[in-house]
Amino acid sequence: SRCTVSLSFYVFLFSSFLSISSFSLKKVFLMLADFEKRTQAEVSLSQWTADLVIQDDFPVSGCFISLVAYALQAMPKNTAMTSIILVHKQWVTSEELLNTLIYFYNIDGPDRKPVRSKVIAALCLWFHQQIVDFQDPVLNNKMKEFTREYVVDNHSLVLVNTFQECSKYQGLFKRSKGEIRWTKKIRDLEQEVKGKHIPESCRKQYWILTILDFDTVEFARQMTLVDHRFIRRLGVDELLCRRFENPVDSPIISSISECVNKMTIWMATQVCFSPNEIGSSIVAKFIEISEVLMKYKNWNGFMTIMVGLSQTKIVSKTEVWQLLPTSVREKFYKLQTYIFPSFNFGALRPLHDQLPGDKYPSVKTPIVFLKDLVMLNEGSKDWIDKEKGIINASKMSVLGRLVQTIHTPRMKYNFRKVRIIQDFIVNLPVECDEKRDNASAMI
Repeated sequence: SRCTVSLSFYVFLFSSFLSISSFSLKKVFLMLADFEKRTQAEVSLSQWTADLVIQDDFPVSGCFISLVAYALQAMPKNTAMTSIILVHKQWVTSEELLNTLIYFYNIDGPDRKPVRSKVIAALCLWFHQQIVDFQDPVLNNKMKEFTREYVVDNHSLVLVNTFQECSKYQGLFKRSKGEIRWTKKIRDLEQEVKGKHIPESCRKQYWILTILDFDTVEFARQMTLVDHRFIRRLGVDELLCRRFENPVDSPIISSISECVNKMTIWMATQVCFSPNEIGSSIVAKFIEISEVLMKYKNWNGFMTIMVGLSQTKIVSKTEVWQLLPTSVREKFYKLQTYIFPSFNFGALRPLHDQLPGDKYPSVKTPIVFLKDLVMLNEGSKDWIDKEKGIINASKMSVLGRLVQTIHTPRMKYNFRKVRIIQDFIVNLPVECDEKRDNASAMI
């Protein structure tokens, strides 16, 4: 009887296996075939990674062609290829990277098909990450020649479609539906200038506006769009130039610094030239704006507002702070802990270094990421042996991850652009330091 039960059980299992749909079996076979192709690609590329020094399954040093082979072999399991695409210009030119990828594509052998697929995937990744590199006529022509003469099967169509898709991508901000609340002064000004830049004729009227004339959420949104527009324009080449204080080499970073300085000066002007009661309301308003900026992950705007409120000219007006409710003061002291540079901005780091989410992107602040770039470049060398072409692969990996957190050109905020408020933020009216000092001393 035991034999009969066992036989019946196996018959049941066999019949269940036969009842599996043909689609499921086909899916299993495709998975096995894909695994075999990836294994063949790893075997084919492994001969080029023999000279790499690897620790914890990641290369520490090696020549450039070996690092590219390792990155191709590891696709899509890790981000080694992304790091190479973003920061390769610190070691080699873009033309050398393209020549290396073309070289791997043209390697002969029975298992060259999976290698070619990985090369095409790497080129498409390059288009998505750094399409601006192909504005170089030499690189663009070489890419067209490669697509026309060497690419086989449907790879050519994939490359052309991806290149066109990335090239035609324009704009970042999508207008959202719904009315936006703002004050009568702003509406009147917008009707007067009719959506254009503020003319000199109404500049004086434009300057009498205070932060109390703006809606808290809307001002934070427009400030976020302005800051994000600057960060979006910040290219990888500027991050790798190592001369951040030079406006010629770092025009976007210089523009960000100028806007930050204007905002902090304008904040001091608002508080110092106002009576204590109004100054107290202004300080409370800026604290509310900093909370909204933190919600939108605009760390550049958040740092700007908090640094502005921490200026000596504002802090010294004790009567203004005494008029604030206790809960507002406690809220400010709690937010202020995020801007302390102790322990390498230890309080802000967990939030600042997060990758952009689905709801809101992330606007990094140069105060933090420029410090990281300077420490990385000064603390570690680019080459292990420059004469032999041995690259410091660990530095390339860390630098690539850092640049990747900053460089997010395709992320967007779904906020409506209000031209008049953005124009006000970019062209803030400021007073000289002497006048602010005199006003701050009148307590």
